[in-house]
Amino acid sequence: MSTIHICDVPQETWAELVAAARERGESMHSSLLALLKEAAQRGRNSEPRKRLDSADEENGAG
Repeated sequence: MSTIHICDVPQETWAELVAAARERGESMHSSLLALLKEAAQRGRNSEPRKRLDSADEENGAG
């Protein structure tokens, strides 16, 4: 497992993250880990789309 440290999180953002975790009945650890996993999955899913868009542009369809 890896460890991530994030510095300089704006207070408003932190408060929103805390509130969201509380609403779901999750710890901050669980909540943030879920957010990171979702972001990583979205990133993987967007890569094929980028390749298709790039191919369209190369073929004059973009």
